[in-house]
Amino acid sequence: MTDFSLKLLKLTAVALVVFLLSSGLIMAADCRTEFEGAKRSGGNAVENINLLKRLIGICPEYGPALIELAKWHEKKGNFKSAEAFYRRAIAAGNAGAAPYAGLGDVLYKIGNKKGAVKAYKTFLSKLEDDVLTSNPDQIRRAENEYRSKLEELAAAPAENTGFSDIISSDEITKSLTSDPVLTRGLSFLWHDRPFIDVHILFDTNSSNIKTVSLLQLEEIAKSLNSPTLKNTTILIEGHTDSEGSASYNLKLSTKRAKSVQRALTGRFDVRISRTQIKGYGESQPTASNTTEEGKARNRRVTFVNVNWRK
Repeated sequence: MTDFSLKLLKLTAVALVVFLLSSGLIMAADCRTEFEGAKRSGGNAVENINLLKRLIGICPEYGPALIELAKWHEKKGNFKSAEAFYRRAIAAGNAGAAPYAGLGDVLYKIGNKKGAVKAYKTFLSKLEDDVLTSNPDQIRRAENEYRSKLEELAAAPAENTGFSDIISSDEITKSLTSDPVLTRGLSFLWHDRPFIDVHILFDTNSSNIKTVSLLQLEEIAKSLNSPTLKNTTILIEGHTDSEGSASYNLKLSTKRAKSVQRALTGRFDVRISRTQIKGYGESQPTASNTTEEGKARNRRVTFVNVNWRK
């Protein structure tokens, strides 16, 4: 079969599924068959998502299709929509344990760790029911993966000590337009211009920003793009604790400051010309590195209003 013939066949398959969906000829009993057909249709990403949406319009309680649409929203960063579709799949009651895993992942990404733990535990408890209808090896891998995620969540509080709440854009704006005061702690020693310390989570020994911190970055961007600060230049400082060598921490802090700059300018429309970056490694602690709480406070990103004039 030539490439042209194969492409024509795929387009015909997509058109057929679209016709059946739009004409209302698909009944509830046919949902699984049409879902499998849509997955094999070979269309591009946009066509496949449109097929899913049409299928859900005809089969609004078909869990596997709801899960696929939830996964698409999750991949796009539309976590609220993803959560809604995972919950719909759970309510449908015909998708097994899978939607609980997806729901847990989304809740974790938006910072709802208690909800994520509950969803993961439910997923693991329901895996036993899936053994009879699924590949045992896949079940075993899934169980290992999500038990590890539960262990990660159990260890997470130490990393977030003192930084559990998202700082609002109004609070950020206030800090970046006010003279530094001694009550802000040791950071006062390092700055003579308005600043704010923010706890941005990164993957371990990496400059990759954890998804859960995107909500905080969104608040930062709102502040920087506000009428009060839209014409200012902001210095983004990276800081680490004292674990590892000083040279390694200096490089890591610079990379993390760069990642924050990239996220703010690429995802949240802060003009890159308004930002500067600098890594300080472990050289400017705000707390003692002898305790876990102190180390957590030292792992931070600081934003400084460079243009400030009294």
